[in-house]
Amino acid sequence: MKIHERITVLRLLILVLNIKTSSSRIRGQTSKDTAAESHSYEYTSFIKGPGCQSLEPPRYPTTYQEVVSIVKEAIKKGVRVKAFGARHSSTDIICTDGIPIDMHRIRELSLDENNIVTVGAGVTVGVMTEFLMDHGRGLPILPAFQNITVGGAIGTGAHGSSFKYIASLSDQTIQVLIVDGLGNIRSIDSEEDLKAFRVHLGLLGIILHVKFKTIPLFKFRAHNYVMEEEILSGKIIDMGLETDQIMFHWFPSFRKVVVANWTRVDDPNTPGNAHTNALIPPTTASFNYFGKRAMEAAQASNSIQVMNFFQYVSFLALFKTVPDVLPIYTENNIHVINPAIGYYHRLSSVGCLNKGWVQCPWEHGKDGVYAMDNEMAIDIYNLPKFVTRVRDILSKSSAVFPFEGILIRFSGSSDAHMSLSRGRKTCHVEFYPFERKNRYMDPIVGMAAYQAIMQSLVNEFQGRSHWGKSGAYYHTTEQLRRKLDPSARSAFITTMKAFDPNGLFLNDFGRRLLGESTKQNWDPLVKHCALLDHCLCSSQNDCALGQNCSRIDGYPNYPVCLPKNQRHKTRLFDFSHFTIYYNQ
Repeated sequence: MKIHERITVLRLLILVLNIKTSSSRIRGQTSKDTAAESHSYEYTSFIKGPGCQSLEPPRYPTTYQEVVSIVKEAIKKGVRVKAFGARHSSTDIICTDGIPIDMHRIRELSLDENNIVTVGAGVTVGVMTEFLMDHGRGLPILPAFQNITVGGAIGTGAHGSSFKYIASLSDQTIQVLIVDGLGNIRSIDSEEDLKAFRVHLGLLGIILHVKFKTIPLFKFRAHNYVMEEEILSGKIIDMGLETDQIMFHWFPSFRKVVVANWTRVDDPNTPGNAHTNALIPPTTASFNYFGKRAMEAAQASNSIQVMNFFQYVSFLALFKTVPDVLPIYTENNIHVINPAIGYYHRLSSVGCLNKGWVQCPWEHGKDGVYAMDNEMAIDIYNLPKFVTRVRDILSKSSAVFPFEGILIRFSGSSDAHMSLSRGRKTCHVEFYPFERKNRYMDPIVGMAAYQAIMQSLVNEFQGRSHWGKSGAYYHTTEQLRRKLDPSARSAFITTMKAFDPNGLFLNDFGRRLLGESTKQNWDPLVKHCALLDHCLCSSQNDCALGQNCSRIDGYPNYPVCLPKNQRHKTRLFDFSHFTIYYNQ
C-alpha cells in the first residue's frame, strides 16, 4: 500500500469505525481547592489547563514604569500580582488571586559593544534570535519552542538538549532587571542571587529584562536517522556526551529510535537555509480535521492497532516526506531535506506562526488537537534502568506514543536552585498522550501504562517534573517537597523573603513550595481527577466510566485507571506491510 493510499484510508477511517463519542455537556463542578466565587475574572494556560481566578483581568504594561505603577497599586489595595508571558505552562504556576500582568508588550531589544544582548521579558525566543541573526550573533542552545517569552523561559527553566553547551536559557542568563515586592527596580547580577533568579518561578519579582552573552552566528547540520532501541542500554549516553546537540525519539512498540543529531557549522555563509517543524509542529487544517476525528474514533473504540497507525505516521515524518504532514527539515514546507543545513535557531527551535491554513495544533478552532505534556528529569545514568522499566510496564499494559514517541533530551548539571538539572547530568523524558474530545469524561487509550510510567519516574528514579508541565498531582505540596534539594529549597525561600518580604508575588503554587498550603487551582470542570493526572486514583469515581482504579500486575504500589476486563500487553508493530515505503 502506498503512503498516499494510507492517508486516504486515514480519512475513510472515520466512516468505517462510525463510533459515536459522548458529547454531553458537563456541568461545571468547582473543586474545593479553587478560588473564592468573589473573584471576577477567569483565565487559564495556552490550552485548557489550570483554573485561575483573579480579582481583575490582566493588565498589559508597555513600559517599566507602568509595571512599577501596577505593583504599587497592588500594594496600596492589599492584593497580589502575577506576571506571565505566553502562558505556555499548563500548571497553576501562572495563577494569582489578585492582578495578573501580561508582559508581552515589554519588548526592549538591544546589543551592546561587548555583544551582550538585553531582551525585554515579553520578547519571544523567536523574535530575539532573528534580531541576533541580523547582527551576526547567536546563543549556544535554545528551547525547542520559539513562541515562549524570554521572561517565561527562564522562569521555568526551558531547555534544549546538549551536554557540550549550556542547554537552558536560564543557565545562560548573566543579569536580570526586576521590580521587587516593594515596587523598586533592582538589577540582579551577583552569582548568588542569580542561582535563584535563573529559574525564578515568578515568585521573586517581575522580570523586566534579561541579559545574555552572545556568540558568533552559526549554522547547524541536522540529520535524523533510525537506530535499533538497543542503543538505549548505554550507547545513548556516550552519544549525548560527544555531540553538539542531540535528542532521541523512542518508539517501544517498533523497538526503534529516531536520532535527531545537530552538528555545528561555524561558517554562517555555508549554503543551506532549512528550518524545522519538530516537537511542536504547526499543522495543516486538513490534517487536524481528519486526524482529530480518526484519532477520536480510534480511542473511543479502544483500538491500539489504529493508534499504532498514527504512531507509524509520526515515526516516518521524523525523517521522511509524509503527505499532509509538514516536513521535519525543509526549505519550502513541502519536501523533507535530511540531512539539512540552516541557521541554528531555525533548524533546532520551531515556532507556530499561525498563518492561514497552517497553525499550532491547538489553534484550529473546534478542530484543535490537544495533548497532555508529561516531562520528568532524571539522572542520566538512570536512563538504562528506566528503559528497562518502561519495557516491563508495556509488556503488561498496552500503550503507544503516537506523537513524537518518548522524547529523550539532555542537559548538563546546573547550580540554579530550582533547576531540573540541579547537581546532576540530566535526561529529560517526555511524552504526549492525545487528549479526548471530552477530556473530562473519556479516557485516553493506554492511560494505565502512562500513569505507571509517570509514577515510576517519580518513585524509582527521583524524577523532577518540569515546572510548567505534567498533571497537577506532580505539583502537589508533597511532590514539590520530594523533588527539591532541601538546601536549594531553603536558599530559594531565603531569596523570596529578601526580594518579596510581604508575599506580593505569592500564589497557591508558591504556598505549596513553602509548605504552607495544599491548595491547587484545578480546572473547575474536572470531575474524574485521575483522567488528567490531577490525582492518583483511590476509587472508581476518580477514573472514567468503564474503568477501575486498579494495579498493573507486578506494580502493587502504582494505582492506575484500567479498562474493565482488559489487561492486554503492547504488541510489537509489524513492519512487513510497510517495508517498501520505510526502506525508501
